[in-house]
Amino acid sequence: MDNGQIWFDHVRIPREGLLDRYASVAPDGTYSSPIPSPTQRFGTMVSGLTTGRMLIAQAAVDACKMGVTIALRYAVQRPQFGDAPIAVYVTHQRRLIPALATAYAMHLAMGQCKALAARPGATPDVAKQVHVLSSGLKAAATWHRVRILQDCRECCGGMGFLAANRIGPMINDMNVDVTFEGDNTVMMQQVAKPLVDDAIKGRAVRAPTPPRVNATDLGPGCVAALLAWRQQALTAEVAAEVSNAAGGGAKAAAAAFDASLDQVVSLGWAAVDATTFESFRDEIKSAPAAWRATLSTVALLYGLSRVEAGLQSYLAGGALPGAAVAPLRKKINALCGQLSANGAAQALALCDAFGIPDHLLQAPIALQSWRTIQG
Repeated sequence: MDNGQIWFDHVRIPREGLLDRYASVAPDGTYSSPIPSPTQRFGTMVSGLTTGRMLIAQAAVDACKMGVTIALRYAVQRPQFGDAPIAVYVTHQRRLIPALATAYAMHLAMGQCKALAARPGATPDVAKQVHVLSSGLKAAATWHRVRILQDCRECCGGMGFLAANRIGPMINDMNVDVTFEGDNTVMMQQVAKPLVDDAIKGRAVRAPTPPRVNATDLGPGCVAALLAWRQQALTAEVAAEVSNAAGGGAKAAAAAFDASLDQVVSLGWAAVDATTFESFRDEIKSAPAAWRATLSTVALLYGLSRVEAGLQSYLAGGALPGAAVAPLRKKINALCGQLSANGAAQALALCDAFGIPDHLLQAPIALQSWRTIQG
Protein backbone atom coordinates (compact mmCIF):
# COMPACT_ATOMS: atom_id res chain seq x y z
CA MET A 1 0.00 0.00 0.00
CA ASP A 2 1.29 3.46 -0.79
CA ASN A 3 -1.32 5.34 1.22
CA GLY A 4 -1.16 3.68 4.63
CA GLN A 5 1.23 2.36 7.27
CA ILE A 6 1.06 -0.10 10.13
CA TRP A 7 3.51 -0.74 12.98
CA PHE A 8 3.92 -3.88 15.10
CA ASP A 9 5.65 -3.91 18.47
CA HIS A 10 7.07 -7.21 19.79
CA VAL A 11 5.25 -9.25 17.16
CA ARG A 12 6.90 -12.06 15.22
CA ILE A 13 5.36 -13.16 11.93
CA PRO A 14 6.16 -16.74 10.82
CA ARG A 15 7.56 -17.20 7.33
CA GLU A 16 4.42 -19.18 6.41
CA GLY A 17 2.54 -15.90 6.71
CA LEU A 18 4.37 -14.20 3.85
CA LEU A 19 2.17 -13.19 0.94
CA ASP A 20 4.83 -14.36 -1.48
CA ARG A 21 3.09 -15.65 -4.57
CA TYR A 22 5.03 -13.29 -6.82
CA ALA A 23 8.06 -12.44 -4.66
CA SER A 24 9.77 -14.06 -1.69
CA VAL A 25 12.61 -13.50 0.76
CA ALA A 26 14.71 -16.51 1.82
CA PRO A 27 15.85 -17.02 5.43
CA ASP A 28 19.22 -15.55 4.51
CA GLY A 29 17.55 -12.41 3.13
CA THR A 30 17.85 -13.30 -0.56
CA TYR A 31 15.03 -11.83 -2.70
CA SER A 32 13.59 -13.91 -5.54
CA SER A 33 10.60 -13.85 -7.87
CA PRO A 34 9.17 -16.20 -10.52
CA ILE A 35 8.71 -13.08 -12.69
CA PRO A 36 12.21 -11.97 -13.72
CA SER A 37 11.30 -8.61 -15.30
CA PRO A 38 10.76 -5.80 -12.74
CA THR A 39 8.33 -4.13 -15.15
CA GLN A 40 6.26 -7.30 -15.61
CA ARG A 41 6.42 -7.96 -11.88
CA PHE A 42 5.08 -4.50 -11.12
CA GLY A 43 2.35 -4.93 -13.74
CA THR A 44 1.34 -8.26 -12.23
CA MET A 45 1.17 -6.82 -8.73
CA VAL A 46 -1.01 -3.87 -9.72
CA SER A 47 -3.24 -5.90 -12.06
CA GLY A 48 -5.60 -6.39 -9.13
CA LEU A 49 -6.45 -2.71 -9.43
CA THR A 50 -7.99 -3.28 -12.88
CA THR A 51 -11.24 -4.67 -11.51
CA GLY A 52 -11.56 -1.74 -9.12
CA ARG A 53 -10.99 0.74 -11.93
CA MET A 54 -13.66 -0.88 -14.07
CA LEU A 55 -16.12 -0.81 -11.17
CA ILE A 56 -15.39 2.87 -10.52
CA ALA A 57 -15.75 3.71 -14.20
CA GLN A 58 -19.06 1.87 -14.46
CA ALA A 59 -20.33 3.59 -11.32
CA ALA A 60 -19.43 6.95 -12.86
CA VAL A 61 -21.30 6.04 -16.05
CA ASP A 62 -24.34 4.96 -14.04
CA ALA A 63 -24.27 8.24 -12.12
CA CYS A 64 -24.24 10.11 -15.43
CA LYS A 65 -27.26 8.11 -16.59
CA MET A 66 -29.16 8.99 -13.43
CA GLY A 67 -28.18 12.65 -13.45
CA VAL A 68 -29.12 13.16 -17.10
CA THR A 69 -32.40 11.28 -16.68
CA ILE A 70 -33.38 13.41 -13.67
CA ALA A 71 -32.38 16.68 -15.34
CA LEU A 72 -34.08 15.90 -18.67
CA ARG A 73 -37.34 14.75 -17.10
CA TYR A 74 -37.38 17.96 -15.10
CA ALA A 75 -36.45 20.10 -18.11
CA VAL A 76 -39.40 19.01 -20.25
CA GLN A 77 -41.97 19.98 -17.61
CA ARG A 78 -40.44 23.03 -15.91
CA PRO A 79 -41.72 26.25 -17.53
CA GLN A 80 -39.89 29.54 -17.53
CA PHE A 81 -41.19 32.97 -18.61
CA GLY A 82 -44.51 31.57 -19.76
CA ASP A 83 -45.42 28.08 -20.88
CA ALA A 84 -42.21 27.16 -22.70
CA PRO A 85 -40.30 24.43 -20.86
CA ILE A 86 -36.61 25.06 -20.21
CA ALA A 87 -35.76 22.08 -22.43
CA VAL A 88 -36.41 24.21 -25.53
CA TYR A 89 -33.47 26.52 -24.85
CA VAL A 90 -30.29 25.69 -26.74
CA THR A 91 -28.23 26.50 -23.64
CA HIS A 92 -30.10 23.74 -21.84
CA GLN A 93 -29.84 21.31 -24.72
CA ARG A 94 -26.13 21.98 -25.15
CA ARG A 95 -25.44 20.82 -21.60
CA LEU A 96 -27.78 17.85 -21.30
CA ILE A 97 -27.96 16.23 -24.75
CA PRO A 98 -24.20 15.80 -25.31
CA ALA A 99 -24.07 14.52 -21.73
CA LEU A 100 -26.65 11.89 -22.67
CA ALA A 101 -24.57 10.94 -25.71
CA THR A 102 -21.45 10.69 -23.56
CA ALA A 103 -23.22 8.38 -21.10
CA TYR A 104 -24.12 6.07 -23.97
CA ALA A 105 -20.60 6.12 -25.40
CA MET A 106 -19.00 5.38 -22.03
CA HIS A 107 -21.52 2.61 -21.27
CA LEU A 108 -20.86 0.81 -24.55
CA ALA A 109 -17.09 1.17 -24.20
CA MET A 110 -17.29 -0.25 -20.69
CA GLY A 111 -19.18 -3.26 -22.05
CA GLN A 112 -16.37 -3.98 -24.49
CA CYS A 113 -13.74 -3.50 -21.78
CA LYS A 114 -15.48 -5.95 -19.44
CA ALA A 115 -15.89 -8.49 -22.24
CA LEU A 116 -12.18 -8.25 -22.99
CA ALA A 117 -11.27 -8.67 -19.32
CA ALA A 118 -13.53 -11.72 -18.98
CA ARG A 119 -12.04 -13.48 -22.00
CA PRO A 120 -10.72 -16.89 -20.86
CA GLY A 121 -7.06 -17.69 -21.26
CA ALA A 122 -6.03 -14.08 -21.71
CA THR A 123 -2.50 -13.56 -23.00
CA PRO A 124 -0.09 -10.91 -21.65
CA ASP A 125 -0.96 -8.75 -24.66
CA VAL A 126 -4.66 -8.91 -23.80
CA ALA A 127 -3.88 -8.16 -20.14
CA LYS A 128 -1.97 -5.08 -21.30
CA GLN A 129 -4.92 -3.99 -23.46
CA VAL A 130 -7.28 -4.38 -20.49
CA HIS A 131 -4.94 -2.38 -18.26
CA VAL A 132 -4.66 0.48 -20.75
CA LEU A 133 -8.35 0.51 -21.62
CA SER A 134 -9.55 0.30 -18.02
CA SER A 135 -7.13 3.07 -17.00
CA GLY A 136 -8.38 5.36 -19.76
CA LEU A 137 -12.05 4.66 -19.20
CA LYS A 138 -11.70 5.10 -15.44
CA ALA A 139 -10.17 8.53 -15.94
CA ALA A 140 -12.51 9.63 -18.73
CA ALA A 141 -15.71 8.33 -17.12
CA THR A 142 -15.03 9.93 -13.73
CA TRP A 143 -13.91 13.24 -15.25
CA HIS A 144 -16.99 13.24 -17.49
CA ARG A 145 -19.13 12.53 -14.43
CA VAL A 146 -17.73 15.55 -12.59
CA ARG A 147 -18.73 17.86 -15.44
CA ILE A 148 -22.01 16.13 -16.33
CA LEU A 149 -23.42 16.03 -12.81
CA GLN A 150 -22.47 19.66 -12.25
CA ASP A 151 -24.28 20.64 -15.46
CA CYS A 152 -27.29 18.52 -14.49
CA ARG A 153 -27.37 20.18 -11.08
CA GLU A 154 -27.26 23.68 -12.59
CA CYS A 155 -29.89 22.80 -15.18
CA CYS A 156 -32.28 21.94 -12.36
CA GLY A 157 -31.83 25.29 -10.65
CA GLY A 158 -32.61 25.30 -6.95
CA MET A 159 -34.16 21.84 -7.23
CA GLY A 160 -30.76 20.53 -8.25
CA PHE A 161 -29.38 21.49 -4.84
CA LEU A 162 -32.14 19.67 -2.95
CA ALA A 163 -30.66 16.46 -1.56
CA ALA A 164 -33.89 14.55 -2.27
CA ASN A 165 -33.26 15.01 -5.97
CA ARG A 166 -30.09 12.92 -5.77
CA ILE A 167 -27.68 14.92 -7.95
CA GLY A 168 -25.93 16.80 -5.13
CA PRO A 169 -25.34 13.72 -2.96
CA MET A 170 -23.95 11.84 -5.96
CA ILE A 171 -21.51 14.68 -6.62
CA ASN A 172 -20.37 14.72 -2.99
CA ASP A 173 -20.12 10.94 -2.62
CA MET A 174 -18.33 10.27 -5.90
CA ASN A 175 -15.84 13.12 -6.24
CA VAL A 176 -13.18 10.94 -4.62
CA ASP A 177 -13.24 8.70 -7.68
CA VAL A 178 -11.06 11.03 -9.74
CA THR A 179 -8.11 10.04 -7.55
CA PHE A 180 -9.34 6.72 -6.09
CA GLU A 181 -7.71 3.55 -7.51
CA GLY A 182 -5.31 5.75 -9.46
CA ASP A 183 -5.17 9.50 -9.96
CA ASN A 184 -6.80 10.34 -13.30
CA THR A 185 -3.82 12.34 -14.52
CA VAL A 186 -1.61 9.31 -13.94
CA MET A 187 -4.22 7.02 -15.52
CA MET A 188 -4.09 9.03 -18.75
CA GLN A 189 -0.31 8.63 -18.69
CA GLN A 190 -0.85 4.87 -18.52
CA VAL A 191 -2.85 5.15 -21.73
CA ALA A 192 -0.32 7.35 -23.52
CA LYS A 193 2.96 5.67 -22.52
CA PRO A 194 2.54 2.48 -24.61
CA LEU A 195 1.54 4.58 -27.63
CA VAL A 196 4.66 6.71 -27.29
CA ASP A 197 6.91 3.69 -26.72
CA ASP A 198 5.53 1.91 -29.79
CA ALA A 199 5.95 5.04 -31.90
CA ILE A 200 9.60 5.37 -30.84
CA LYS A 201 10.27 1.70 -31.57
CA GLY A 202 8.63 2.04 -34.98
CA ARG A 203 10.29 5.41 -35.59
CA ALA A 204 6.87 6.93 -36.20
CA VAL A 205 7.84 10.33 -34.84
CA ARG A 206 6.84 12.49 -37.80
CA ALA A 207 3.57 14.40 -37.66
CA PRO A 208 0.88 12.63 -39.69
CA THR A 209 -0.73 14.32 -42.68
CA PRO A 210 -4.02 15.97 -41.65
CA PRO A 211 -7.08 14.22 -43.07
CA ARG A 212 -9.02 15.78 -45.91
CA VAL A 213 -12.16 17.00 -44.23
CA ASN A 214 -15.25 18.54 -45.75
CA ALA A 215 -16.12 21.20 -43.19
CA THR A 216 -19.74 21.26 -44.40
CA ASP A 217 -20.11 17.48 -43.98
CA LEU A 218 -18.78 16.53 -40.53
CA GLY A 219 -20.32 13.08 -40.77
CA PRO A 220 -19.28 9.89 -38.93
CA GLY A 221 -16.41 9.08 -41.28
CA CYS A 222 -15.06 12.61 -40.98
CA VAL A 223 -15.28 12.49 -37.18
CA ALA A 224 -13.52 9.10 -37.02
CA ALA A 225 -10.70 10.44 -39.22
CA LEU A 226 -10.29 13.55 -37.08
CA LEU A 227 -10.24 11.67 -33.78
CA ALA A 228 -7.73 9.14 -35.13
CA TRP A 229 -5.54 11.92 -36.53
CA ARG A 230 -5.43 13.76 -33.20
CA GLN A 231 -4.26 10.61 -31.43
CA GLN A 232 -1.58 10.02 -34.07
CA ALA A 233 -0.43 13.64 -34.09
CA LEU A 234 -0.06 13.86 -30.31
CA THR A 235 1.69 10.48 -30.21
CA ALA A 236 4.21 11.62 -32.82
CA GLU A 237 4.77 14.93 -31.03
CA VAL A 238 5.57 13.37 -27.67
CA ALA A 239 7.54 10.51 -29.24
CA ALA A 240 9.69 13.01 -31.13
CA GLU A 241 10.50 14.90 -27.93
CA VAL A 242 11.50 11.74 -26.10
CA SER A 243 13.38 10.30 -29.06
CA ASN A 244 15.40 13.47 -29.59
CA ALA A 245 16.41 13.47 -25.94
CA ALA A 246 17.28 9.77 -25.88
CA GLY A 247 20.78 10.51 -27.18
CA GLY A 248 21.56 11.86 -23.73
CA GLY A 249 20.64 8.57 -22.08
CA ALA A 250 17.67 7.06 -20.29
CA LYS A 251 17.46 9.85 -17.71
CA ALA A 252 17.34 12.50 -20.41
CA ALA A 253 14.58 10.61 -22.24
CA ALA A 254 12.59 10.26 -19.01
CA ALA A 255 13.03 13.96 -18.33
CA ALA A 256 11.75 14.79 -21.82
CA PHE A 257 8.68 12.63 -21.21
CA ASP A 258 8.03 14.38 -17.90
CA ALA A 259 8.44 17.78 -19.56
CA SER A 260 5.67 16.80 -22.00
CA LEU A 261 3.20 15.51 -19.43
CA ASP A 262 0.58 18.10 -20.39
CA GLN A 263 0.59 16.74 -23.93
CA VAL A 264 0.76 13.20 -22.58
CA VAL A 265 -2.54 13.70 -20.74
CA SER A 266 -4.04 15.22 -23.90
CA LEU A 267 -2.86 12.13 -25.77
CA GLY A 268 -4.60 9.93 -23.21
CA TRP A 269 -7.83 11.82 -23.82
CA ALA A 270 -7.37 11.61 -27.60
CA ALA A 271 -6.88 7.84 -27.42
CA VAL A 272 -9.97 7.35 -25.25
CA ASP A 273 -12.06 9.59 -27.51
CA ALA A 274 -11.03 7.70 -30.65
CA THR A 275 -11.56 4.30 -29.02
CA THR A 276 -14.96 5.06 -27.53
CA PHE A 277 -16.25 6.56 -30.78
CA GLU A 278 -15.23 3.47 -32.71
CA SER A 279 -16.76 1.25 -30.00
CA PHE A 280 -20.02 3.15 -30.35
CA ARG A 281 -20.07 2.70 -34.12
CA ASP A 282 -19.31 -1.02 -33.78
CA GLU A 283 -22.13 -1.54 -31.28
CA ILE A 284 -24.66 0.17 -33.55
CA LYS A 285 -24.10 -2.54 -36.17
CA SER A 286 -25.63 -5.14 -33.86
CA ALA A 287 -28.36 -2.89 -32.44
CA PRO A 288 -32.05 -3.48 -33.24
CA ALA A 289 -32.88 -1.97 -36.63
CA ALA A 290 -35.50 0.35 -35.14
CA TRP A 291 -32.88 2.02 -32.96
CA ARG A 292 -29.97 2.34 -35.36
CA ALA A 293 -30.92 5.75 -36.78
CA THR A 294 -31.34 7.28 -33.32
CA LEU A 295 -28.16 5.68 -31.98
CA SER A 296 -26.25 6.88 -35.04
CA THR A 297 -27.38 10.42 -34.24
CA VAL A 298 -26.27 9.98 -30.63
CA ALA A 299 -22.90 8.58 -31.70
CA LEU A 300 -22.30 11.43 -34.13
CA LEU A 301 -23.19 13.97 -31.45
CA TYR A 302 -20.72 12.34 -29.07
CA GLY A 303 -17.98 12.32 -31.68
CA LEU A 304 -18.55 15.94 -32.68
CA SER A 305 -18.56 17.03 -29.03
CA ARG A 306 -15.16 15.38 -28.58
CA VAL A 307 -13.84 17.08 -31.72
CA GLU A 308 -15.07 20.37 -30.29
CA ALA A 309 -13.33 19.61 -26.98
CA GLY A 310 -10.02 19.23 -28.84
CA LEU A 311 -10.64 22.02 -31.33
CA GLN A 312 -7.35 23.75 -30.55
CA SER A 313 -5.39 20.72 -31.76
CA TYR A 314 -7.31 20.50 -35.02
CA LEU A 315 -6.91 24.18 -35.81
CA ALA A 316 -3.23 24.30 -34.85
CA GLY A 317 -2.40 21.14 -36.79
CA GLY A 318 -4.29 22.15 -39.90
CA ALA A 319 -6.81 19.31 -39.67
CA LEU A 320 -9.67 21.82 -39.57
CA PRO A 321 -9.75 25.30 -41.09
CA GLY A 322 -11.02 28.24 -39.07
CA ALA A 323 -14.06 28.28 -41.36
CA ALA A 324 -15.11 24.91 -39.92
CA VAL A 325 -15.68 26.23 -36.40
CA ALA A 326 -19.10 27.74 -37.10
CA PRO A 327 -20.39 24.67 -39.05
CA LEU A 328 -19.20 22.44 -36.21
CA ARG A 329 -21.10 24.46 -33.62
CA LYS A 330 -24.22 24.57 -35.78
CA LYS A 331 -24.08 20.83 -36.45
CA ILE A 332 -23.90 20.06 -32.74
CA ASN A 333 -26.75 22.47 -32.04
CA ALA A 334 -28.83 20.86 -34.78
CA LEU A 335 -28.31 17.35 -33.39
CA CYS A 336 -29.19 18.57 -29.90
CA GLY A 337 -32.35 20.14 -31.32
CA GLN A 338 -33.23 16.96 -33.17
CA LEU A 339 -33.04 14.83 -30.02
CA SER A 340 -34.91 17.54 -28.05
CA ALA A 341 -37.78 17.93 -30.53
CA ASN A 342 -41.40 17.10 -29.65
CA GLY A 343 -40.91 17.46 -25.93
CA ALA A 344 -37.50 15.76 -26.09
CA ALA A 345 -39.25 12.52 -27.05
CA GLN A 346 -36.12 10.81 -28.39
CA ALA A 347 -33.93 11.99 -25.52
CA LEU A 348 -36.43 10.76 -22.94
CA ALA A 349 -36.76 7.42 -24.73
CA LEU A 350 -32.99 7.08 -24.60
CA CYS A 351 -33.10 7.79 -20.86
CA ASP A 352 -35.86 5.20 -20.39
CA ALA A 353 -33.69 2.68 -22.26
CA PHE A 354 -31.19 2.83 -19.40
CA GLY A 355 -33.77 0.81 -17.47
CA ILE A 356 -33.32 2.62 -14.16
CA PRO A 357 -36.28 1.67 -11.92
CA ASP A 358 -38.11 4.44 -10.11
CA HIS A 359 -37.18 3.11 -6.68
CA LEU A 360 -33.53 3.70 -7.55
CA LEU A 361 -34.07 6.98 -9.35
CA GLN A 362 -36.05 8.36 -6.37
CA ALA A 363 -35.73 12.06 -7.29
CA PRO A 364 -39.14 13.77 -6.96
CA ILE A 365 -38.47 16.08 -9.93
CA ALA A 366 -37.98 13.01 -12.12
CA LEU A 367 -41.07 11.18 -10.89
CA GLN A 368 -43.67 13.90 -10.28
CA SER A 369 -45.01 16.82 -12.26
CA TRP A 370 -43.54 20.23 -11.62
CA ARG A 371 -46.87 21.59 -10.40
CA THR A 372 -47.36 18.69 -7.97
CA ILE A 373 -43.96 19.35 -6.42
CA GLN A 374 -44.72 23.06 -6.02
CA GLY A 375 -48.11 22.30 -4.54
